[in-house]
Amino acid sequence: MLTAEQLACAAAPELLGGDAVYIGPALPAGLSALLTEGVRRVESAAAPTDLAFVRAACVSIRGAYAADELVPRARRVIAVLDVPLDALREHLRSHCDGAHSPDGLVARVVSPDASLELLPSGLRLRHVARGVSARDIAEALPFPVWAGPDLALL
Repeated sequence: MLTAEQLACAAAPELLGGDAVYIGPALPAGLSALLTEGVRRVESAAAPTDLAFVRAACVSIRGAYAADELVPRARRVIAVLDVPLDALREHLRSHCDGAHSPDGLVARVVSPDASLELLPSGLRLRHVARGVSARDIAEALPFPVWAGPDLALL
């Protein structure tokens, strides 16, 4: 299971001062305490938010997601896939059956092994867990994945 610290580390580039953030109920309780100063937590999934953390069942590489809880008024979503590396390809796919969100909503996917940014040009690997290499992630997914010199530990 992902820790609040791992989620906060992976989400930091997405958070802006003044953002309204929704944190789904299935995510670590300590996450809100680690959010960037000036970020405001929103309690209702129905409220307008700048960013939502949601535990997803499936994410498409085009940025749609399927989850028990959708955040209909979020501008961006960080989708949490709490699955082991060998199951990542089953949950991050070209098409997400049952997706109830529009394409382009998911900005980042976070798993226990990696944080991936979803870009129009493809999947960019941003963080890897200790003991996991960029090559491990690339081999686990059926899509091209690229990493820059700023690749960091999750």
